[in-house]
Parts: sequence; structure tokens; C-alpha cells
Amino acid sequence: PQGLYEVDGSGPEVPKSVLLDIEERFLNACGSGFGIMSGSVPPGVPDDTYGRLAKSIRKQGGRAVIDAYGMVLEKSLNTQPFLLRMSRYALEMYTRKKLRTLEDVVSICRQLQHHHNLSNICVTFGESGAVLLDADNSYVSTPSKTHVRSTVGSGDALLAGLVASYARGDDSASALKLGVACGTATTTHAGTGLCSRDEVDQLMQELEVKVLDS
Repeated sequence: PQGLYEVDGSGPEVPKSVLLDIEERFLNACGSGFGIMSGSVPPGVPDDTYGRLAKSIRKQGGRAVIDAYGMVLEKSLNTQPFLLRMSRYALEMYTRKKLRTLEDVVSICRQLQHHHNLSNICVTFGESGAVLLDADNSYVSTPSKTHVRSTVGSGDALLAGLVASYARGDDSASALKLGVACGTATTTHAGTGLCSRDEVDQLMQELEVKVLDS
């Protein structure tokens, strides 16, 4: 029968000289724009790498975006990235609490936001959409039921939609809508297939964003 298989590995050891070269090239490419750091780090890359880069990006006038979990997430919280994205599971691992309701998630995120001076936090719920908090409001968007063929890359697609929307000057509600549309459309493709512009545009007409507080 047809199946989906995922092969996962930690990758090769990254020499310090190579890491320094990558960091320099990355920061130069970011300039005063967005710098996105996402996923786990391979052997040889310290857990504080994303945090250090976030500080450098902010110092040069850019906006750092971090999508992480575990120690990499913990060591990034005090670096004030423009946007922090995590799954509910990653947030539960960090807080060591079961977050059963949307209100639980928003409450914890507000605490993180105030304690670490974070601008924007997005927490994803898989097929159930995502919540986004900025300085003023909390927003949630839940897509209608779709035929999920694979969730591989859906979180990355959601993050790409968020950043693309913020980059063109949209507000947080619009950013969340585009992010959820990109993430949801990607789940309808098998394996590592990505969404198309037409699919995203169709979902943008269907999705709603609800304001939770103000």
C-alpha cells in the first residue's frame, strides 16, 4: 500500500570555522530585513546560536524570526526576536504544563511576552490552526476541515506566510490569515509538496480571524 516515510537524522558535525562563515554570510544577507532561524541545530552548533544571531540582526536594524523548541528555544527567549513561532507541544515542553485550552495557551504566551519583552508570538495547533499575539491583541484562525495528506513542511509554510505578510506591512490579523492559509494548503500535498498560489488565494477567501482580546 502507498505510504509516507520520513527519514530523519542529526546531520554531520559542523566545524567552528564553517559555522562562523555561515553566520557572517547569513547576517550580511539579512541586512536590515528579516532573518529566519528555524528547526533544530546540527552537531557542533551551540544551542545559543539562534539567540546570538537574533541579537546581531536586531543590532543591525533587522527583524529576527525564530522557530525552535527545547534548549534552542529557551536560549532564544531573552534575545527579543521580532517573531517567535512554536507548536503547542514545544510550548508545553518549555512550561512543563499541559495546555488544554486556547485560553491556557494565550495566558502563558502573555506571561512570556511580558517577562521576555517579546513583540509577537505564534503558537500552532496542527490541523486546528494557530494563535498569534502582538503587543495589543490575540488572534486565532481555525481552518475548515481539509484532506490532510502530510503535515511535513506545514509549519514552515505557515511561518513563511507570516513573514511575507509582515514584510509587506500587513497587521497581525492579516499576517495570521496568510500564514494559516499557507500552512493549511501545504497539508493537502503528499510528502514535502508545497502549496500553490491559487490554493492559498482560495483559502484566504474562506478563513476568518477572530480577535480574542484587546
